[in-house]
Amino acid sequence: MHGFDYSFIQNYSNNSFSKNKVIDTVAIGRKLYPKLPNHKLWTIAKYIGITEDGFHRAEFDCECCAKIYMEYLKSIHINKN
Repeated sequence: MHGFDYSFIQNYSNNSFSKNKVIDTVAIGRKLYPKLPNHKLWTIAKYIGITEDGFHRAEFDCECCAKIYMEYLKSIHINKN
C-alpha cells in the first residue's frame, strides 16, 4: 500500500519513479515498535534518538526515514544471530 508521499511524488514526477522499489518506513515502524502511541515520523525518530529539529523539511525527513530503515536492518541482523 502506498500513501500520500508516494502519490505526491508520482504525481509531480510524471510517474518517473513507478519502477523503483518503495520502502514504507511507517510499516517498518509499526513492525519494530508496535507499542508506540503512533507511528508518525517524529514519534519514531524521537524513540530511536533523533532529536534534531527540522521535521517536515524534505532533506531532514529523508534522513530520518533512512535512519529508521537502518535500525530495521540492524534488528533483522540481530534477530538472525
